[in-house]
Amino acid sequence: MSIITCIFYGFLSGIAEFLPVSSRAHQSLLLYLSGKMTRDPFLDLLVHIAVLFAILFFNKATLSRLRVGERRRSGHRQGRLRMQKIAYDSRLIRTASVPLIIGSMTYGALMRYERNLVVLAVFLILNGIILLIAEHVRHGNADASTMSGLDGIVMGICGSMASFPGISRTGMITSYAVLRGAAYHHASNWAVVLAIPAMAVAIIMDVVSIISVGFGFVTFSLIAGYFLGAVAAFGGTYIGITFLRTILNRSGLSGFAYYSLGAALFTFILYLIVW
Repeated sequence: MSIITCIFYGFLSGIAEFLPVSSRAHQSLLLYLSGKMTRDPFLDLLVHIAVLFAILFFNKATLSRLRVGERRRSGHRQGRLRMQKIAYDSRLIRTASVPLIIGSMTYGALMRYERNLVVLAVFLILNGIILLIAEHVRHGNADASTMSGLDGIVMGICGSMASFPGISRTGMITSYAVLRGAAYHHASNWAVVLAIPAMAVAIIMDVVSIISVGFGFVTFSLIAGYFLGAVAAFGGTYIGITFLRTILNRSGLSGFAYYSLGAALFTFILYLIVW
């Protein structure tokens, strides 16, 4: 894989990880167009590590609030209410993390389908339809206090659907939360934080894959490409999180839905060309 391809791969992985348009679909299409038949597990490992560090770095304040939300007690009523809301967020995220982690372990088993352009197009269409349903069926301004333990479990299951190529974890989590009446900014925050356990699972699976297949033939240019790809993933993650929160609050999910449907059309046309 060339240095330029590694950079594009890392950047697309970072930005599409947090936009509801499926990072996996963009990775697969880029590899397909570049003629790469298989993924490079070492590049995936560095990209996932970079994405994880970017989440932790750019969301330090949010994560800090979640850590102390259940322990700290304020002396005045407004402070107590604020900490109570943070505690609800923390409970919801913990509950959702369990099925998300378990479901994310199916990623490797479904990897063989990501090279099938028809399958990829079908799941991109499904992703777009779900986003449109969430956008047009229901809107609300609720927070985690209105969510039950069952909502957390379902949210985690929805997030694990990203194991299917073309399905966005951010899109599924956000869509379910919005359908349950959550405000966009709450839904996007939950989706971003829930990417942490998902990335942790991905890193473990990357390590297992490297141990299984080995490093292969490594050159200086390849190492440079890996490093630059990780840097691009770090930057792409920041852009993706920023765009997610900005665009959701301004225009909702519709733009992402139509983009996903357009990506499905492009994928199907590509299939007809190479068929």
